[in-house]
Amino acid sequence: MPNDIRITSIKIQIDAAAIVDKTAVHRAMANRYRDIVRANFGFSGIDRPTPWRPLSDRYRNYLSRMGKAKPSDARRGVATLFRTGRLFASIRASSDSQAGHVISDGVPYNIIQQFGGFIRRAFDNKPITIPPRPYFPFYRDGRPTAYAQSEMERVAKEAASR
Repeated sequence: MPNDIRITSIKIQIDAAAIVDKTAVHRAMANRYRDIVRANFGFSGIDRPTPWRPLSDRYRNYLSRMGKAKPSDARRGVATLFRTGRLFASIRASSDSQAGHVISDGVPYNIIQQFGGFIRRAFDNKPITIPPRPYFPFYRDGRPTAYAQSEMERVAKEAASR
């Protein structure tokens, strides 16, 4: 799908011969990565690769008028990525004996939320800049954040030792 966000790889150094159940290792890694991604939603994330810009005054006022945010939240101007819940719900983990995967798909705006960009409003075709609000813990060049890397190593080693 063109709107998928996929992490291509996180390299983990463990003794492959010692791993009896590779599927369990991949499952543990995929589930932990999914948890990190989901924890990046809300007022503050646990592992955002870059800080999020505050909401614009215009958008904050819109959210307040439309009842899409609690007045106190809208006044604070903090982006959460929670509006309909579709983006959060689209984040899934899967695994097999070859790899673990965490994807966000089925939501047309997932890429623009991660990397930012331009869209056109449906009602007047006016261009709008959407700032990046990265929720997947990797940098633009594909490198995972240090925290995500260390967490993947930790859960891989734990799962391999079972």
